[in-house]
Amino acid sequence: MIATEAEAHKEFCHNAGGDNPERAWILSPQDAWGPNPFYRGPAVPHPEDDEAAEFVATHGIEAWRQREASPLAAPSDDIPF
Repeated sequence: MIATEAEAHKEFCHNAGGDNPERAWILSPQDAWGPNPFYRGPAVPHPEDDEAAEFVATHGIEAWRQREASPLAAPSDDIPF
């Protein structure tokens, strides 16, 4: 049975994540980021989340973590309603 692209991506992230447990995100050969199932550190933004990167640059990583943990996190401007 041939693996799908999604299965190959997940397997790569699992294997590479086991070798790199200090990395929160793994970039697979499918050119897609996946969460590292072995990462146990504090939350970090997705590597391609420009809004989060700007927020972290302005307010710091701890402020981003608090914002993400809040059940009343600010709504995104991307929502059309």
